[in-house]
Amino acid sequence: MVTKVIRLEDFNPSSSGSFTTMSLAGSLFKLTSMMRTWRRDDDDVHGLDDLASAIAFIVQADALSVLLVDEENQVPQLVLRGNYGLAPVDVSLIRFQLGEGLAGQVWESKEAAMVNDVHKDDRFTPLYGQETSLGSMLLVPLLHEDVCLGVVCASRKEVRAFYDTDKETLAKVATSLAQDLSQGNYYKNAVTDSLTGLKNRFFLLEQLRQELFRIRRYQAAMSFALIDLDGLAQYNAAKGRALGDHILVALAARLHAGIRETDLLVRFGEDEFAVLFPMTDLSGAEECLLRLKNSLIDDPILLGPDAYPLSLSIGLSAWQESDEEPLDVLERADRALSHAKKMGGSQIVAADDSAIGYD
Repeated sequence: MVTKVIRLEDFNPSSSGSFTTMSLAGSLFKLTSMMRTWRRDDDDVHGLDDLASAIAFIVQADALSVLLVDEENQVPQLVLRGNYGLAPVDVSLIRFQLGEGLAGQVWESKEAAMVNDVHKDDRFTPLYGQETSLGSMLLVPLLHEDVCLGVVCASRKEVRAFYDTDKETLAKVATSLAQDLSQGNYYKNAVTDSLTGLKNRFFLLEQLRQELFRIRRYQAAMSFALIDLDGLAQYNAAKGRALGDHILVALAARLHAGIRETDLLVRFGEDEFAVLFPMTDLSGAEECLLRLKNSLIDDPILLGPDAYPLSLSIGLSAWQESDEEPLDVLERADRALSHAKKMGGSQIVAADDSAIGYD
């Protein structure tokens, strides 16, 4: 039974706690934050720059551009609306007509293209005066109801740097991006997880923003936890995905029953949940999570005649005065969760400078 919470600082006591590279979960959270708030008709036509940066991290691109179809010109063109990593001189050069260059051909064909070596591909046309170094490229159309709204172009300096998994990932992002472009805003209706009935991470983001505004104003406490169900893949592999789904639904119900009405529980990912604890300091959140975690072992979930004791890995963080956005709180919890998993799971790791005095 877990009786203590591990401090993340114990792993690297000489570290200031800062990380130079954003975690994948952090990047996804930042991406969905932008997709929730950005509007196509913003006055700032480069409002997609930060969005492009988050997408670039997901596929590990050296440069990434979001090109949208501009039909206001006499001849429709793909124009740059957001970029990450492009040389400044190239930003002013990027503009393609239908069928022109790789981006124009993807626009015309409505099919993704993965180019292993741009210098050996006849479809590639370098821009005059181009300074951005290119080795390989990955281009995906932004399709909605068979209409191409634009193209997402990712590049790396090395040849053969992209894989089919990168193509699939970028295609999923492009599908959501295209759908929401057509609606004029992002994910305004997609706030509920269909399996568990809980709110999802997009709803969580809005609540985190509101909560941070409130605690800055009133100097109140707030804690946040990421919860990962250990071993879900093994359940799915042994007895099928249906069992895993039943376990997730039952776990969601147990977690929800174990928190206060003022707390917010959401499904954050495939096997991850998140809890927002308003008006709660770190020790209060830790006490709740310890109780929940141990109860799932002492009182297993019953599905038919079988009992399933569940193991949880938990990363926990608390609001700090230096936090400027929800991502700051989430990234600390994400780092703590990562350490809990590295320890073999079934751990609670807290990312905070304060001590709580558990024996």
